[in-house]
Amino acid sequence: MKISGKLLFLAILAIISVALVFSAVQQSDPYLTVTQVVEHSDRYQGRVVQVIGIISGGANGENATNAFRLTDSQESIDVVYRGPLPENFQVGIQAVVVGTMSSQKTLEASNILLKCPSKYADQSQTSPGPEYTFYAIVGLAAIVGTYVMVFVLRTFRKPL
Repeated sequence: MKISGKLLFLAILAIISVALVFSAVQQSDPYLTVTQVVEHSDRYQGRVVQVIGIISGGANGENATNAFRLTDSQESIDVVYRGPLPENFQVGIQAVVVGTMSSQKTLEASNILLKCPSKYADQSQTSPGPEYTFYAIVGLAAIVGTYVMVFVLRTFRKPL
């Protein structure tokens, strides 16, 4: 059986598409907990991460550099942020800190995202877990596979 150039091209294109989607999903870490960052510090060392936690230590700042602690009740990390803190920054509220892990328990923050405690007090937070990523990849692979199979069947179907 001779494989045509179109079929080979489409097969390679499908493989590259799935590989690119998988690579993009793997590189975009969701919000990480403080415990995840501490337990896998070697994985995140020198990488930009988004860590979610509760502000547990007040900001003590010198020369526009602020330092505080972020916790998730199991572990805590030190956060160093250069710049003015958000207006609603306070101990006990949830924060997402974006920055680079400079050591096992120190995050050099480039951005701090805070929720307004009164606005979101009654809403529970749910975020998609790793199974969501797995199902998204499987679904995308199934769609790409279906299109490739339809094309192959239409291209190589023998007339009756």
